[in-house]
Amino acid sequence: MTAYYVGSVNLGAAIPVALQAQVGLDAAVAVSLPDISAKLAGWLALQAQLILTPPSLDGQITAVGDLLLQLEASVSLSLPDVDFQLAAAAGIIAELEATLGALQAQVAFSASLSALFGVGGIHAYHVESTAGQAGADLQAVLSAGIPGTDSGAEAYGVLLVATTSAGRAALQAALG
Repeated sequence: MTAYYVGSVNLGAAIPVALQAQVGLDAAVAVSLPDISAKLAGWLALQAQLILTPPSLDGQITAVGDLLLQLEASVSLSLPDVDFQLAAAAGIIAELEATLGALQAQVAFSASLSALFGVGGIHAYHVESTAGQAGADLQAVLSAGIPGTDSGAEAYGVLLVATTSAGRAALQAALG
């Protein structure tokens, strides 16, 4: 039967599984960046196709002739290329905006977790006892107060106690 002071840690060290989740979130953001870059490159290529630059006089005449032929063919098919390109561009823009919004939310959430996990002043205690003896073991270790802390300082804590093998395994996995 033991209860002892482990030490002062930051929240990330106190809950390593949560810290691992935050690292995983950062990795997921990093993995999605190449896909977004490729989509952005595709959008820029499509945008470049939609921008008309004035060619030479001969080029303008040829372009107008080609444009008339394309318009006539598009009207006869009822599928104007311009409408298709604009719809494709609108779809790409909407997809990029949604992806960017999701990434911004992930990055903001990860940053807030990172700041939270860096907070110190968390004091860890280790308890291995029986259900009947745990209170006395904790009282013995806590009766002198919290090491390195002013006795008048406010203290707040949550005690998680597992009383089954599965609960113990879960706490050990989550808290290290």
